[in-house]
Amino acid sequence: MLANGKFNYGVNINNVTSSTKAGVTIGGVNYFDNNGIDGLSVLSAGAITASNLNASGNTSNGVNLDNCNYDGGNNWCQATVSKPVTVSGTNIFSNNGGEGLSVQSFGAVTLNNITSNYNFEALYVDNSFGNLNAINNAGGITLKGYGRFTGSDHGPSFSSYGNISLTNLLVALHTQEGGLSVDAEKPGTGVANVTITGTNFVTSTDGGVYIYADGKVSISNLNVTNSEGEANIEGVLGVTLTGVNNFSNTNFENGLVINSAGPIVLYNITANGNNNSGVLINNQVNPAKPMPVTLHGVNNFNKNLSGYGL
Repeated sequence: MLANGKFNYGVNINNVTSSTKAGVTIGGVNYFDNNGIDGLSVLSAGAITASNLNASGNTSNGVNLDNCNYDGGNNWCQATVSKPVTVSGTNIFSNNGGEGLSVQSFGAVTLNNITSNYNFEALYVDNSFGNLNAINNAGGITLKGYGRFTGSDHGPSFSSYGNISLTNLLVALHTQEGGLSVDAEKPGTGVANVTITGTNFVTSTDGGVYIYADGKVSISNLNVTNSEGEANIEGVLGVTLTGVNNFSNTNFENGLVINSAGPIVLYNITANGNNNSGVLINNQVNPAKPMPVTLHGVNNFNKNLSGYGL
């Protein structure tokens, strides 16, 4: 599909009133460039499936995918049935006036190979919603392949009532609150976890990293360096960092802050040259049930200016 240079939307699809909850499928390779509002906007009551989306130079969002049909007055989705959003292939969003890619869903969200450069907001994904029947979304968020986010005012944001799984992140050169935000919390019974695999870099941003889960946080190879903000990680049931991890040269804050009511396991931590402390750890939430903190491998905490090394 090719939709470039339109006065309003490049393509605007709305089947939200479908009595059969019909979905929307956009296959092939698609370009939505230099349009007056969104490059592509989809509002549906069904599943949304798309592949190989390219959107650049649009006045508002590059691509907006919505099968939540959000009711802001009541803070819920008007969708009555959980349906997924899936974006496959290789997808590039650049130089858009709003979000590069925006997804609101009352179902599971799966993304693949996302590049988002020089937008107002790199990426916004949210399925942390209930609906008008007081049913909470149970689906999580999964990013496969890679996520490369550079040069936007605001960095990528993920928020879910389910598990969040991300891999191979690059977050760089953002200028306003420009780090990485990940929030997984399940209302009622049960918990949601955050898992980040591969090799991950957050560097030269105006914001750091915020990761929260009411379950466990598990991350490999996290590097947060040369940024204004710290890496702040909270996993209520535990935090594990594996691989090789670096939290150095934050201009105003600590390198790494971890809060948990569960065990904390860290491998190969470097935290050097931060403005405050290198690493701050707190899992004294329940003194009656103390939890361990374990460090493995080679760890360095040097030349932090106004606090502790560890």
